[in-house]
Amino acid sequence: MVTYEEFLKENSEIKELKYIKFGKSKVSSYEKSYKVAIEGNPKEYLDIADKATSLQGIDIDVVQTKESMEGIREFVKHCREDVKISNSIGKCNKEEFFLGEEIIESVVKEINPEWTAKQKLAYVHYKMGELVSYLPDYNFNNVVPYPDAIMDSRNIWKGLATKQAVCNGITAIQRNILSRVGVETQDLSSGTHSFMLTRTEDGNVITDATWDLAYTYYGIRPQHFGLSYENFRQKDGNVSRAHKLENPPENVITIEDEELRNIYQSIGSFGPDRKFNSKLPLITGNLNTQYPANLNDRITGLMEAFNTEHKDKLSHLEEFKTILVTALSLIHANIDNEHLFQQCIYSKEDSNFTNPKLITKIIGENQENFMYILDPKSKSLEQTSLEELRDKYNYHKNNTLEPFWNKEIDKETSEISRNDVTKE
Repeated sequence: MVTYEEFLKENSEIKELKYIKFGKSKVSSYEKSYKVAIEGNPKEYLDIADKATSLQGIDIDVVQTKESMEGIREFVKHCREDVKISNSIGKCNKEEFFLGEEIIESVVKEINPEWTAKQKLAYVHYKMGELVSYLPDYNFNNVVPYPDAIMDSRNIWKGLATKQAVCNGITAIQRNILSRVGVETQDLSSGTHSFMLTRTEDGNVITDATWDLAYTYYGIRPQHFGLSYENFRQKDGNVSRAHKLENPPENVITIEDEELRNIYQSIGSFGPDRKFNSKLPLITGNLNTQYPANLNDRITGLMEAFNTEHKDKLSHLEEFKTILVTALSLIHANIDNEHLFQQCIYSKEDSNFTNPKLITKIIGENQENFMYILDPKSKSLEQTSLEELRDKYNYHKNNTLEPFWNKEIDKETSEISRNDVTKE
């Protein structure tokens, strides 16, 4: 056991111990007056945790073994109650840290140590849809709606405790879990987006659990698992640079549909029918049968189905945004961007813009409008009107766009005025 006095003597440049880092990452020269990196067993440093009354934060490398995390948990237990824990970016408190650890440990217990790296990766990738939702990160004039929440959502344990994360937080959670079960991973970052490379027995596998959250949350086959780098870039389209890397990884293998289904069947994710467990195709198929000639009835039926069969899923705002596009295509409503509008909105009573809701507007046949508000807190999907939107809702304060409902109300008013003039 290293005593606090011995530790200070060994690190004589420390004026006041404010931060400790666990892992192999080095402490920069300008940090050395208040921060120390520890590579050894954290349990050997519990005297420091007990006596370092000035300790404000603990920084933990994303990649840790199961044994090292056991030691880190013990160290954190001995620290002052207001200490903050980070994984280089984002912070959480002790309560969130231990809740996050409890969740991670439960996932680790579900993973068979005899599984291959591919099987372990597949299990964790699919599990992410259950563990977190994507935190709405709308950027207006280069200002995010709530920067503190966005930053902390990149923290492994905060993301799990709140069930909200963004891309590099989601990658960090996966990497931390997989490192505890002996799987080697690497963060891939384009500068605007984070995804992951995993080393397997057959070669490197690229996955993007963030882009797959809607599919794994709704129990649908992952769409961004085991693609080649070139295929990921094709999915980006002509505008997005989400997966563009200066130095693309080498030895990347592609996992075709047959192998992917074999992997998921081998880890018990579905039965002998080799089908994923989503009810969505069944629901949409029924709508096509019930209303074969009426698109508008199919749209109404689809939204009603979300409010009943999938009501438990309506707490995830971003995942609903993504899956709705898939669902509309399944009912043969191949609606283009001009006929599908989705926007994060806030109640006028929500002056701090902390509870985002989602307005969805669909233009069906004969220009019929369908407008619904998704409230993730109450898990409700309710129809609305232009007047209700005008009276009760705003865009975020950083969004300089005029709310679409104002324009449409002005348009309707102008048309009524023109009709009155014509009658006269």
